[in-house]
Amino acid sequence: MRAHRGAALLELVVAIPLVLLVGALAVQLFTAQLRVAGLQESRLAVARELEHAALAFAADLRPLAARDLEAWSDSGVVAHVPVLVGYVCGVPAGDVVDVAVGDPGRASRAMIVAEPSVGDQLAWSAPDTAVQGVDAPILDSSLSLAVVGGVERAAAACAGSPLRGAASPWRLRLMAPPVLPPEPASLVVVRRRVEWRIYRAGDGAHYLGRRDWNGSAWTTVQPVAGPLDAPVNGGFVLRVLRADGTPASPARSDARMLVVTLRAPRRAARRAARRAAAAIVRDDSLVVRLALRGGR
Repeated sequence: MRAHRGAALLELVVAIPLVLLVGALAVQLFTAQLRVAGLQESRLAVARELEHAALAFAADLRPLAARDLEAWSDSGVVAHVPVLVGYVCGVPAGDVVDVAVGDPGRASRAMIVAEPSVGDQLAWSAPDTAVQGVDAPILDSSLSLAVVGGVERAAAACAGSPLRGAASPWRLRLMAPPVLPPEPASLVVVRRRVEWRIYRAGDGAHYLGRRDWNGSAWTTVQPVAGPLDAPVNGGFVLRVLRADGTPASPARSDARMLVVTLRAPRRAARRAARRAAAAIVRDDSLVVRLALRGGR
């Protein structure tokens, strides 16, 4: 007698549901793994965005002293940020200052964060009044300030000066001649008035933004990082503290530290996940502490 080969109908009836059950379990497991991987990638993206915001904010405001702060609130700050630090290599006119920008062999000659522009502020140490013979009230401040009205590269500037680097100096034309212009070899700082704040963009989301003062008006705010949580939820919170950790008064003289909290938006899980369990709520945040220069 020949043996019977192949699956009996009863065997197929039992096997097909088992195969379908195993397949369904595999699909559920794969879907759950995809969901977990997606949540992890989302959290990493949020962490990277918060870190980018913190680094950009700190890079701009880390060099500040208390006197560089102009105004602040819990959602923003206006400050004078240095964009160039160098030495005066020549003063061809009362309202013109040539600043050496250094060379690769003498990198300490100058620090350039951005090119100077109209509306920036030139600051330099005031000379001793006893030497200059000027009344003391004129030079009460430790710094002399002037507003930049014109900027150019001057290839022929400071040709005979030992302070001149390999690159062409910046020639800064001031809005008005200062009472005492900076002398050659004086250390000068070009500062820019900037504002950092949280704002709501056209898409309805909130971003950390930055804008500059061009001498007559603010430029359009540019997004630096985001989206962040809404201000009412603490998406960006700025605190200015004294040396003892208490909030500083509106007077900037007692400010010693900036503390900024950045918070990502809260997002609920997908509807399918909510049907299975409670919504997952993320509340990622990052705190940045910047000590102001010149304080104890």
